Amino acid sequence: LTEAEWQDLRRLLSQLTATMAAMATELMDEESIACEAESELLWLEAAGFPDHYSLRLILYQGRGCEGNWSATALPELLAAWDNLLYNF
Repeated sequence: LTEAEWQDLRRLLSQLTATMAAMATELMDEESIACEAESELLWLEAAGFPDHYSLRLILYQGRGCEGNWSATALPELLAAWDNLLYNF
């Protein structure tokens, strides 16, 4: 990632995780949700249940990269992310 993409990813991922956590009290147990956040550089989508969701990423600039993390992999990613941000 470029520095600008990294900064946007940090900001948008924080927004999405906060939104998904906030939705936990608004949804019924069996109800899932999809939330999107984007900037000029990238797009993120969290989809699933507030406590168990997947994440998709699309980079807009130049490379046209796309990736995703499954709901089972995301907790480890978020834990690593928190550790990285704490030590950044």
